[in-house]
Amino acid sequence: MLEITTSTGCLERERKALVHLKQGLKDPINPLSSWVGANCCRWAGIHCNNKTGHVVKLILRGPSEIQSSSPSEAQPVFESDFESGLVSLDLSYNHLQSPIPAALRNLCNLKTLNLWNFNLNGEINRFKESFKGCIKSNLEDLNLEGHGLSGHLPDWFGQFKNLRTLVLSNNSLSGSIPPSLGDIVNLNLDRNSLSCSILPSLGTLLSLEALNLHGNSLSGFIPPYLGSLSSLELLDLHSNKLNGSIPECLDNFRVKSILVYLSNWVPPFQLHMIGINDSKLGPQFPQLVQTQKQLVYLCLSNASISDAISNFFWNLSSSIKFLDLSSNSIFGSIFNCNAAKTTNLTYLSLSSNRLSESIPLSMCQMRTLTYLFLSNNLLTHEIPQCLGDLELVTLDLRNNFLSGSILSSLSKISKWIGERLLLLKFLILRSNKFDGSLPPQLSLLSELQVLDLSQNNLSGTIPKSFDNFSAMVVANRTNVFIDISGYYSGADLESIWEVNIYSRTLSLVININLSGNALHGEIPKEITHPFGLQSLNLSKNYLIGRIPRKYQ
Repeated sequence: MLEITTSTGCLERERKALVHLKQGLKDPINPLSSWVGANCCRWAGIHCNNKTGHVVKLILRGPSEIQSSSPSEAQPVFESDFESGLVSLDLSYNHLQSPIPAALRNLCNLKTLNLWNFNLNGEINRFKESFKGCIKSNLEDLNLEGHGLSGHLPDWFGQFKNLRTLVLSNNSLSGSIPPSLGDIVNLNLDRNSLSCSILPSLGTLLSLEALNLHGNSLSGFIPPYLGSLSSLELLDLHSNKLNGSIPECLDNFRVKSILVYLSNWVPPFQLHMIGINDSKLGPQFPQLVQTQKQLVYLCLSNASISDAISNFFWNLSSSIKFLDLSSNSIFGSIFNCNAAKTTNLTYLSLSSNRLSESIPLSMCQMRTLTYLFLSNNLLTHEIPQCLGDLELVTLDLRNNFLSGSILSSLSKISKWIGERLLLLKFLILRSNKFDGSLPPQLSLLSELQVLDLSQNNLSGTIPKSFDNFSAMVVANRTNVFIDISGYYSGADLESIWEVNIYSRTLSLVININLSGNALHGEIPKEITHPFGLQSLNLSKNYLIGRIPRKYQ
C-alpha cells in the first residue's frame, strides 16, 4: 500500500486520525492547541519516525485534564490508523469512559503502554480480554499503577512473551506471583495487599533486576532463596512487617540498593542506595550507614531518630548525591567539620528536626548542591553570603529563627544573578525574623516561580520592579517542572499552596506571598501584571489599594 504524506512529512491518514482523536477529547486547559497544521509530527505529544513519517509515540498524559467526551468518539482512532508504526502510548491520568479501548489489542508493534491512573477499577481478571490480540507480541513495558484493581495476581501476564517491566503499584492485589513471569526484569508491586510471608515463586524469577514490594503486609523472615536471584540490583522491602536477619546468601548477588531495615543488621556488601523512611529506626543512627562507602542515595526520613549528626555523615561517600534526614528529632548543629567528601551532593533535606545554631559556612563547600531544605528547625543568625555561590534551584529556610536584613543576607544577589542563581525557582524564607526592606534585585531572578517572604518583619514599600519576574510573565506556562523522578522521597513542597504531584514530578505553581509583614504604601499596579501569576498574597500588611479579583 502506498502511504500518502504531506509536504512536511506527516502521514496524512495518521494526521486525520489525530484530528479525530482530538475531537473526541475534552481539553479544558488546552494542551492540544498545537494540534493544527499539516505536520502532525510537530504537534505536542507526538513523536514520528524521521524516515517513514509514522507516528511512533503518542503522549496524552496529564493531571486529569484530558478526558473523553463520550465512550464512542475516542475509541476508533486506535483501531487501524496507528497499527504499523506506534511503539509507545501514554494515556496516564486520563478518564476515558471506556476503561481500556478494545482496539489497543491491534497495536501489534506497541512496546510501551502507560495506563497509570487511567480510571481502571475492579477485579483485575475482567480486563483480560482487553489484552488479547497481537498487542501481546512485542509489549515490553506495561504500567497499570494507581487503580482500584483487586483480586489475585493473574498468570495471563505471562502470555506477554517480551514483557520486561510490569508496574502494578498502588492497587489492592493479593495472592502469589505467578511463575509465568519468569522473564520479567522489573517488577513493581508496592502498596498492594500482599500478606503472609515473602512469596516462594520469587525464587523462579531469575532475570529479575529490580523488585519493589514496599508498603504491603509481608511478614516473617526474608527467605534464603532470594540469593538465587543473581541479577538483582534493587530490592525494596521497606514498610512491611518483616523480622529476623537478612540471609548471608544475599552477599552472592550484585545488589546495589536495598530498602529494608532489620534490627542492627550490617550488610556484608556495599550499597549504592539506602532508604529506611517511615519507620521506627531510632533513636540512634543505624550502624549500617557507617559501613557504606559507595552510597549515592541515603534516605532516613521520618525514622524516629533522636540523635546528633555525627561527623561520619559528611565523610560517608564522595559519590553521595541525595541525603534526606527530614522529619526526625535530630538536634544540635548541622556540622562543624570540613564537608570535603560531600562535594557531589545535589539534594540535602534536614527539614523538620530540632537543629539549632547557625547555617555553617562549610555548607558552601557543597558546590553541586541544587536543592537545599532546612525548614522547620531552630536555626538562628543570618544566611551565609557564600550560599550565593551555589547553583541552587530550591532554597527552603521557612519556619526558623533566621534574622538580619534580607538585603544584607542576600547582599551578593547582583553577583548571583549573573553567575549562579539563574536556575532558582523556589525561594522560601517565610516565618523567620528577617527585617529591612524588600530588595528590588529579587525581580532579576529570571526563573523564580515561588517567592515566599511572609511572616517576617519586613518593612518599606513593594518595589515596582517586581513586575519583572521573567518566569511569571509567560501566559499559561504549564510545562515548567522540577523532575525528581530519580528520588523516592518528595521535596516537601506539597504544602506550598497548590503544588500538585503528577507522574513523579512536581509541577510548579507561580506564587508571590508577602503577607504578615509591615509593608506599607500603595500596592503597585506593576505587581499584578505578570500573566502567569496564579496566587498573590499581600494580606496582614499596611498596604492600600486593590488586588485584582482573580488573585483574591
